[in-house]
Amino acid sequence: MKRLARLVTFFSLLAIIFIFGNMKPASGDSYTVYFESDRNGDIDVYRIDGEEATQVTTGNCVHPSVTAYGSMLLYTRVTETSEWGTFWNVYILQNGEERRLTRNEIYDEFEPAISRDGTFAAFSSLRAGNMEIITLPIDQHEMQLDISNSPKPDENPALGGSERWVYWTGRTGNYSYIFRAPGSGGDNERITSEPMIWEEHPSVSADYRYVVYVYIAEEVEEAATEEGATTEDVATAETDEAKSQSIGHKYPGMGGISPGPVLDTEEEEEEEDTEGDAEEEIDDGRPGGNSDIWILDTQTGERFALTTDPAWDGNPCISADGEKIVFTSDRDGNYEIYMINRDGTGLTRLTNNDAVDDFAAIS
Repeated sequence: MKRLARLVTFFSLLAIIFIFGNMKPASGDSYTVYFESDRNGDIDVYRIDGEEATQVTTGNCVHPSVTAYGSMLLYTRVTETSEWGTFWNVYILQNGEERRLTRNEIYDEFEPAISRDGTFAAFSSLRAGNMEIITLPIDQHEMQLDISNSPKPDENPALGGSERWVYWTGRTGNYSYIFRAPGSGGDNERITSEPMIWEEHPSVSADYRYVVYVYIAEEVEEAATEEGATTEDVATAETDEAKSQSIGHKYPGMGGISPGPVLDTEEEEEEEDTEGDAEEEIDDGRPGGNSDIWILDTQTGERFALTTDPAWDGNPCISADGEKIVFTSDRDGNYEIYMINRDGTGLTRLTNNDAVDDFAAIS
């Protein structure tokens, strides 16, 4: 029995050494951080190695997403052709080899997300004529499924440890909230409930307990009281400002231009009618809302702001274990990658470059 116990202990130690020995060394504490940057001219994906950044893709690759231990990297490759225009397709980088995951030959496939176990993917797509969330198993390219199926744009998909849930940014009226649905299809549900706000770009821990997202607060009732305007008037003005801020910062590496529509045509026409009033109200000093990173504990329902800086903070990503969050901020005058602990402590700047560093992903 003693010999058997020693053998069990021996093989258990070997298993532990094998598992942890094959984890990719990570930047910072025990995490690998990737991000997109135009520091070498084209936009490509980089990995943070200590105080340095190593380029890992070439030729216009954006929106990285990484598995729990950094063994698989998902991103969109932007290909421009003289004959057919611009293609956006999802690629996987694994063991130094790149392979194409999607082959939809239209202006398509943005912001891909990979599950932390490396088995499932999701991305935004215009293939149905409107921005929708598409999911597919990594090894079954033909099993692509539209899970959001909304008349309004849906984008920014996020996955946890598996295909259990997909989170994304969805629209309700003039506002934006966080939704989710099973990765294999099913009923959609909205997980944030506060009215008249603008929320976007969720990211979720592997166990689906913690969700981080961008929150743009709109002090509608207070502004209406101070200015003598109706709540609806101020809500429209502040939502316009929130949308403007979101669009201008959402894709800074591409000149601040979103590759897909932010609003449907009907909403755009409605906003054009009130554009003058909205601008006048904002110029009069009504609050336009500040973009910060928030975290939601789905078990307790508790949520709070991780950042409260007057600068723009956005595009967050939470680590698989839910302990660290990386995000983009322009608080030092240009776009850099920052890291913060789940409790809001330990803010650290990870990049320091004159280029645009954005869309960080953390293992």
